[in-house]
Amino acid sequence: MVEDYHNNYGSGWISLFRSVKKHWIWSDASKLKWWITILFEVNHSEGKLALGYSVHNIKRGQSAKSLRTWANEFETSVKTVVKFFTMLENDGMITRKTIGKGKQSTTLLTVCEYDTYQSKQPKKETLGYTQEPRKGTHKGGTNNNANNENNDNNDGLDFSEEDLEIPVVTDFDLFWMAYDKSIALLPCQREWSEIDPKEYPKILIHVPKFVAASGNFLCNPLKYLKDRRWLDKDLPNYANQKPKSVLFKPNLHPDQ
Repeated sequence: MVEDYHNNYGSGWISLFRSVKKHWIWSDASKLKWWITILFEVNHSEGKLALGYSVHNIKRGQSAKSLRTWANEFETSVKTVVKFFTMLENDGMITRKTIGKGKQSTTLLTVCEYDTYQSKQPKKETLGYTQEPRKGTHKGGTNNNANNENNDNNDGLDFSEEDLEIPVVTDFDLFWMAYDKSIALLPCQREWSEIDPKEYPKILIHVPKFVAASGNFLCNPLKYLKDRRWLDKDLPNYANQKPKSVLFKPNLHPDQ
């Protein structure tokens, strides 16, 4: 009986508030599972990560996993991960940024108000989870969430060298995957390089909304970049419109 208890409950726990049923994520089983996975996998203690010749602090509630590793965790595609993270970011649940340079770079994900989620005696109801450390390892990196002395030497890192062997996904890659219209790749890359990097986060937040609002009338990505459409005050209003059908009329000979 004691052994069964440790097997089932000795690896940590999360507290689920009833209010989570009122949140949009409750209505989608897959997204709910992915969100809980994020809360399990982010760091529960601060650590350091070396990327190339730079050292980065990975704080509580953060993860330096690659998008490919998250895709493996969620058992889905990288493109789906990007769309899901964009949803969470738009709703203020996470933030993202790229750390490192070139091949020695990765995505730093931060769970907003993580200390509230992990509090054993929460002062208020959050989205619904209170995380406690758990034991074991997972695919894609060393799990730092075991609450025992054997894992004290991992320095709070939730990252493995295996992640660095995966091709880096750049901000342009995120834009290209989110735009959903793969036309004129090279011209788009050149135009992207002319844009101030400070604009990249704005673009990545705007693109999913722009694509959804454009519907069947989505312009080419190059035009989007050249016209700086993310700076528009209003979104297009074509989501529910369909292209007009064109009736083909043959050119008849004048004598006919």
